[in-house]
Amino acid sequence: MFVQYLILLVVLFSVVYARAVNSDNLGQSQKPLDSKCNSEELREIMLKNIHGSNKKDNADSKRKISEEAIQRFHTKYDVICSLGDFSYLTYTKKWCEAKVGTITCFAFEHIM
Repeated sequence: MFVQYLILLVVLFSVVYARAVNSDNLGQSQKPLDSKCNSEELREIMLKNIHGSNKKDNADSKRKISEEAIQRFHTKYDVICSLGDFSYLTYTKKWCEAKVGTITCFAFEHIM
């Protein structure tokens, strides 16, 4: 029961609007997050590094995204790339899905 509840929360979080809280507007809603990407900086890394249209390019894109994200954010990032669309469920704080040509990649902060 607990696992089902946890999965439901993750799914709901990824599709509903998030509330951002900071010192300037404590508790007020901000602009909704994109359900496919909640980090513009991670999106930029991904769009810069996704290239090609075959399995070799797919693997190369995945490695480059991971390496640059780790270097920039100083934490581990998992990356999944596919020649097309895919479905996923992840437990994370920062994520992004991006597509260039036929390659779609999903990167997310690795949380232990």
